[in-house]
Amino acid sequence: MKKYDEALEYYRKTLAAEKPSPTTRAIATLGIGRIYQFQEKYDEARKQFEAICKDETLHPNYRAEANACLGRLFFAQDKVNEALAAYRNILNIPKVSPHYYAVVFREPANSLGGRLQRYDDALKQLDEAEASAVLPQAQKAWIKDVRCNIYISKARKEMREKKNAEAEKTLTALLAVPDPSSRVRPSIAALQIDLELNRGRQLRKERKYAEAEASFRKAVETKGAYAGAKMTALHELARILITQKKYDEAKKYLDAAVALPKLHVNQQAANNGALADFYMAQKQYDDAIKALEATLALSGPLNPSWKASAYSRIASIYFYLKKDAVKANEAIRKSHSVPGATWGKNPPLEKAIQKALDAQKQ
Repeated sequence: MKKYDEALEYYRKTLAAEKPSPTTRAIATLGIGRIYQFQEKYDEARKQFEAICKDETLHPNYRAEANACLGRLFFAQDKVNEALAAYRNILNIPKVSPHYYAVVFREPANSLGGRLQRYDDALKQLDEAEASAVLPQAQKAWIKDVRCNIYISKARKEMREKKNAEAEKTLTALLAVPDPSSRVRPSIAALQIDLELNRGRQLRKERKYAEAEASFRKAVETKGAYAGAKMTALHELARILITQKKYDEAKKYLDAAVALPKLHVNQQAANNGALADFYMAQKQYDDAIKALEATLALSGPLNPSWKASAYSRIASIYFYLKKDAVKANEAIRKSHSVPGATWGKNPPLEKAIQKALDAQKQ
């Protein structure tokens, strides 16, 4: 807050100086309006922006920027119609930079397709941008990527709401966008993977293992995704193969997940957990413990819950499978002493271990 006050004081002193230039006056007034908006003093902000909008002595770009600021201000208050009107006013300003013609459509599309989740309205903005005669072709290159991002956001929301059929339709529309840039291709691939994973998980739940495997294979074969999305697909394919006791093939995909480049330390921990599942399915308990101990040896910004979980799982193996309550107790105590862990601890297991140790003393 102090910095805002200092900035306001600076801008006010600038305006109070003798005969500030039109450029200085515009920059200072817009700066004051933006600070008021950050402080949620919306009426005061609006007055500053409108003063620049109405000043025809200023360079057209300052008036265009003031209208864009008004549009952002109205969107911040969910006043969509007022925001769109402010942006469209830019089209009536003569000799404005073509850059601002793109702003007329791009910023409303981002606002509508972002926090407001009004995806159809956002896409309408893009359709109008494509058809616009005032927007030079050179200023239309951004439209494809924004369209892709809106479709991705729409499909993600549909998936969260369990509307997978609608998400599939949105994906079809997304894939129809011609030649998306390299900036959005990984996000498109990740969406494709997640839809296949959703389908596969549902099929697995229905015990349709062959069909589930086919979906997980499609997810794995999707090219261009981020390493994390690829890793999750490999894990799911390995799990369904383990369910069908196809252990050699499952291990091949788990090894592929481990070999993925540039994995975050948390993703490395997830790989270790998946390997532990693989060994547990075959009753290779010592190997499962080694896989979990690999997580305990990781360095870097590891989520502490991974360590808590690894200790808990080791404790479970020692207690239930190796019948060693002493080592189980050592591991579960370490799990519960991990600072900052929000998951992975197992209080019921700790009680069971303590009960067994107390029984041994009697």
